[in-house]
Amino acid sequence: MPMSSCAAGIPSFADGFDFCAPNVVFGEIEQVIVSPLETETGNPYPNDWTSEADWDDLLTAPTGTDPVAYLIPVRGTLDEPDRPEIEASMYRKFYPPKRFNLPANVDDLSDVVYDACRDMVNNSVRLWYISGGYIFGGPQGIVVDVDSWPVIEEGEDSMHRYHLHFSWRARRAPQRALSPFSPVEATPTV
Repeated sequence: MPMSSCAAGIPSFADGFDFCAPNVVFGEIEQVIVSPLETETGNPYPNDWTSEADWDDLLTAPTGTDPVAYLIPVRGTLDEPDRPEIEASMYRKFYPPKRFNLPANVDDLSDVVYDACRDMVNNSVRLWYISGGYIFGGPQGIVVDVDSWPVIEEGEDSMHRYHLHFSWRARRAPQRALSPFSPVEATPTV
């Protein structure tokens, strides 16, 4: 049986590495942006996801109304995705979409935030996340499923948190761009 050519191109890495000054990125996920999947009055995502002015239009609202999207300070992690592998005939392997998980903790728990986190359970939203000076999620965000629950640990010095768990399936990691938001400045403690 003649075999057909399976040659495929690969993406270019030309000029992508600087061996004298490597491009490394540090930091945890420090903020997430959530918005509804759709709205009746317009897009629930910015016209330009790299523009702070476009985000301001979604994150602020006229008096007496709620914003379309919310920027939430968190401590989060993008876990290694579950990578299913299917073996097929002729020793071939197929890789269906990966299952990505982003667990994040909210520790600034006013009554409004606590109730909003409670109401996120069993919800689907658009998500962008910010880490290391980058925003991830692409022009229209990542459509994710959300689970949530409170976490109260033992100890008088333990801080109450609300855990938000975002999950989605995709073949590849989300797009990233330089974050249009100023870096989060740490508040010094005495």
